[in-house]
Amino acid sequence: MKSTWRTDKTGWTFDHHLVSILYSGPDKKAPVYQKTDPLPVLAQWSVDLWVILWAAFPMVLQWLYIAVTGENIPAVAAFVLYWLTFQGNAIHEVRILARLGSQ
Repeated sequence: MKSTWRTDKTGWTFDHHLVSILYSGPDKKAPVYQKTDPLPVLAQWSVDLWVILWAAFPMVLQWLYIAVTGENIPAVAAFVLYWLTFQGNAIHEVRILARLGSQ
């Protein structure tokens, strides 16, 4: 399977350019390994820690807002906060995976 949508930029819309900027990986080619090479393993605890830390970030921000103001954050602001942190996490994760895949 090969991704070819990045090769012809003549038909790109704004969304294509945005995805290309935000989700761009390293410019290096992905390495090719021998079938006899050992498969790298990612420990489950490190993945769990990643999820907990990134999921706790917007909750801590919301808790700080409540602690400082004494009121709950408005629903629209909560949606924007959680949506932006989710998008930021997704962009960050895709970049890290692209970097790890090209090592």
